Amino acid sequence: MCGIALGVWHHDDTQPHDAWASVINQIQRRGRDACDSVAGTQNGTRWELHASVLCLRGKELTPQPITSQDGHLHLAWNGQIFSSEHEDDPLLDMEKNDGAIIMTRLEEHADQIPDVLVSTLSAVDGPYAFVLVDTRNTCVYYGRDPLGRRSLLHTTTHGAWHLASVSGAAWETHWKEVDCDALWQVTLGQAPVRIPRHISRFFLRAPCDDVPDHAALVPDLHAVLSESVRQRVQETRRARIGLLFSGGLDCTVLAALAAQHYAGPIDLINVSFENPRAIAAAWAVAEAPVEHDTFPADPYAVPDRVTARESYAQLAQLYPMHAFRLVQVNVPYAEYVSYLDTVQVLMTPQASVMDLSIAAALFFASRGEGYVDGVPYKTDARILLSGLGADELLAGYARHRQAWRRGGYDALTKELQMDLDRIPTRNLGRDDRVLSSHNREVRYPYLARKVVAYLASLPVQAKAYFELDELGDKYLLRCLATQLGLTHAAQLPKRAIQFGTRSAKMDAAGAHAKGTAQAFAP
Repeated sequence: MCGIALGVWHHDDTQPHDAWASVINQIQRRGRDACDSVAGTQNGTRWELHASVLCLRGKELTPQPITSQDGHLHLAWNGQIFSSEHEDDPLLDMEKNDGAIIMTRLEEHADQIPDVLVSTLSAVDGPYAFVLVDTRNTCVYYGRDPLGRRSLLHTTTHGAWHLASVSGAAWETHWKEVDCDALWQVTLGQAPVRIPRHISRFFLRAPCDDVPDHAALVPDLHAVLSESVRQRVQETRRARIGLLFSGGLDCTVLAALAAQHYAGPIDLINVSFENPRAIAAAWAVAEAPVEHDTFPADPYAVPDRVTARESYAQLAQLYPMHAFRLVQVNVPYAEYVSYLDTVQVLMTPQASVMDLSIAAALFFASRGEGYVDGVPYKTDARILLSGLGADELLAGYARHRQAWRRGGYDALTKELQMDLDRIPTRNLGRDDRVLSSHNREVRYPYLARKVVAYLASLPVQAKAYFELDELGDKYLLRCLATQLGLTHAAQLPKRAIQFGTRSAKMDAAGAHAKGTAQAFAP
């Protein structure tokens, strides 16, 4: 994983914007194993390519940008390849740096760079963003993986063009996320040109007429999801594993599967906010406290903290030989306020109230400073697993049930197809910018290509069976959790992170703001 920043100034005497330095600073925070840059001038156009590295694979550290032997190509590669259509693909060799392998292919076919990029990236599964500067042809190639799991932004201002993993503070322009539906080529001084690529769009199977045999499907889901987790926790370069942990269904299943494939300690990172508005409201109610006996006397006994403790206890019972650590991250209101500007810069260009509450929770989770058994602790995990994707694939949101009530399983299938199609444009870029700011990489086992393909192949009733009761959402995953012995998590209802951690509506001023309202000017 790395941070990427490219600045292109169309006149070689144009000075970088003052905020460019803050972009570079943010880039360096994403990868602290190595930071380097390369620069040049072509036909009066000046450019700088910066990269930082968080080394998670390969026997040796490979600094970036990676430069070809003839000095004409410069690659900043922010990616992790987990599988390929070709079993013998060298990109699957975890002893080697995947960016260096890609550069070798580009050198061997320097006159066919677009074709090499398309053929190479179409065959693999994994998150990536990259920028390639070709000085011989005075052009830049760039792009993101089809799901947008790695951030890459672009902006044009004051006679300059920029690409970066994250924006900088005090920038008087609007950043936009690079579209994921193509790769891109820019001849310096001209507009971007699309490079079409092969994207496997997943079409959901139509609803079935009969009630599926959920028990018969559980082994297949177990196998494909377990393999996805294995690929994301094994063969890493001296990297500890952490997990964004609410104690809910999605993340607790991942924790159990990770314990089957990873021998080292696993940090279960749970976040709780001191929310003055919620605390005041609880004390104002005669029957207070609400939702749990210790709230509001304990301001951090929020819903996600309660479920995390219970699910952690069951994991410890099921895997007594494995070292799970429940890292309880408490965020005082004053500390939340002090980091508000930082979080807003990281989440840009997203700027809604809901985006802010989610980004704040992820920021403090990634920082990983909390308590383990009452003792101050900071996680050294470089890899964070996330359960994102389970709700979109298995019908976990309240609006999925509403779609079913409105039009049955046909309407639900259409709603899930819409979710699947728009995953690249939703929140993955935001999450990458926020979570990577503390020198960590987030990985999404539910979004592995084979997991998505398997779940897309099932009729919707196999994934969600709403006739049962309020726990019919993500029903197949609940069956898997039960089989794994995770009986507590299997019975938990869906709860959004901003409400489970109480990072939403932190004060009276925002009590009535809609989640879609703009929280600040991006």
